[in-house]
Amino acid sequence: MTRLALILLIVASVQGRDVVKPAATGAAVIGGVVLADDSGRPVRRAVIRVDNAETRQSASVVTDDQGRFVIGELPAGRYALTASKAGWLSTYYGAKRSWRPPGTSIALADRQQVLTLTVKLVRSAVFTGRVLDADGRPAANLRPVVLEQQTVNGIRRFSEVIGSVGVLTNTDDRGEFRLFGFAPGTYLVGVSAPLGPAATFRRTTAAELQWAKQQATPGAASTPAPRLGNALGFAPVYYPGVTDATSATFITVTAGEERTGLDFVANTVPMARLSGVVTKPDGSPAAGASVILAPDNDTAVLTVFGLTTPRGTSDATGKFTISPVRPGRYQASVRAPSQPRPADQRVVATGTPGAPVGGVLDLWANVTLDVTGDPIENIALALQPGVDVSGRIAIDGVPPVPPDLTRLRIQLLPANYNSGAITSNNAYIATANADGTFKLPGVAPDRYILTATGMTSTASPLMLKSVNIGGRDVIDSGFEVQGQSIGDVVMTYTTKVGEIAGTLFDAAGAAAPQYYVFVFPADRASWTQQSRRFRPPTRPGTDGKFRVTNLPPGDYLVVALTDFEENAFLDASFIDTLVPAAIKITLAEGQKKVQDIKISGG
Repeated sequence: MTRLALILLIVASVQGRDVVKPAATGAAVIGGVVLADDSGRPVRRAVIRVDNAETRQSASVVTDDQGRFVIGELPAGRYALTASKAGWLSTYYGAKRSWRPPGTSIALADRQQVLTLTVKLVRSAVFTGRVLDADGRPAANLRPVVLEQQTVNGIRRFSEVIGSVGVLTNTDDRGEFRLFGFAPGTYLVGVSAPLGPAATFRRTTAAELQWAKQQATPGAASTPAPRLGNALGFAPVYYPGVTDATSATFITVTAGEERTGLDFVANTVPMARLSGVVTKPDGSPAAGASVILAPDNDTAVLTVFGLTTPRGTSDATGKFTISPVRPGRYQASVRAPSQPRPADQRVVATGTPGAPVGGVLDLWANVTLDVTGDPIENIALALQPGVDVSGRIAIDGVPPVPPDLTRLRIQLLPANYNSGAITSNNAYIATANADGTFKLPGVAPDRYILTATGMTSTASPLMLKSVNIGGRDVIDSGFEVQGQSIGDVVMTYTTKVGEIAGTLFDAAGAAAPQYYVFVFPADRASWTQQSRRFRPPTRPGTDGKFRVTNLPPGDYLVVALTDFEENAFLDASFIDTLVPAAIKITLAEGQKKVQDIKISGG
């Protein structure tokens, strides 16, 4: 028997049901019963797992025929409990919607026994349908996808939801699909190309048939073969048969519902072949340059594999080819070094100070492409020099421990990156020198946000206070890079670090470490990940104490969350629901305030 095991000894009563009670072992114990949410009947053979985030220890057991479970010999700590079984949704104990993590944790003292847990499992929803091609034949080997709409940083996103975790499937030989393991909610259902490289094919054209017939005629003169037709492939299609996710029909399902009849046509689209030449400013070919195609849209569809960014590399003559490419609007970008790197030195893409000059990607080229499916040839990507963005780090105040500025990583990101993909061709990273100076070479024209990581430590708390360019603070607004270098950037860190701390209590006045504290700016415009004032919800320590630091001066709202959906805090509509119950706190520069919170009501 393992150290963390199911102990079957003495029987006690839990909420009117029998549950196994362990013998005293001198360690903490968790026990309870698993019931079906719809019928209240015990669920047998459900897997119960507990995880301690602090110690990273875990243990699991299986319920008996009466749905009972016990996990013993647990060290004191805070535990997350999950329950799962095929055909049911994984349940996160304490979550308002039980299938949504993270739920609430169970705080166990040394030798404490918690044997009264009731965990309810919800049956999962199912989607079934059939996909045909344009000729009415079964469309086999396409990958069904289920999408959920989210609003992240004020921008609409459609993110893929995997029902049965880790299971990716394709339509069968009849074009049929069955997807299970989904929570009650509203979704889009569609199909995408099969996993792996995009599969393309060509249809034989009438011109090719006519040419072949002529060549087979005795005495016929040999003529060049006609141009081949476009390559074809499957683009994502969503029920009831549209390629634009914003035009698809939303499907709402309840717990355990099986939604059938999701039949639609997945038509093929022409897949383009793009080719062109990358040249240096003097007109010579640029070899080894990476050309990246990033989708140019405001409504991205995020699959489990992320955004698609087709790419190609230029050869010794500067020529590149990217194929196949689905129809759409793209930004083609390339960055390359103005000087070839020595054979024994690696390419330095970040412009790190102290790196060899050869290999710094200080040339750029961008072009917008409307891809319809026809080949696009002779794309000219004429590299031109970028500009330098340089400056220094300043510290307002005297930190108790002098910081090591060489650990500071300067990041220059496009200000509108939430609406597109971050790639090595539009993001710039550098490391500061020991004296605090830094340089980001070869920056292409765009609007950017300048940030930094790696400075703050518990021994020497410092916070980025301002990013000053030409006497103007651009830390939140960002700044434009045009045709001239910017050399007067001052990134000021301060020792005057604001903080909101306190203790979270439950309705009985006891510490409530199982819940969360959310501190967010009162200004709705700052409800984005880019804002310095925006923080994800934090969990208190085992004593209920919490501390949110590195806060700039301003007005904040503080609220306790007994539960929230993962990443829901990025949705402004969710934050709106918290405002009426929140406590307003105003921080001056470097001010530290204590605000205890007591949870009352539901």
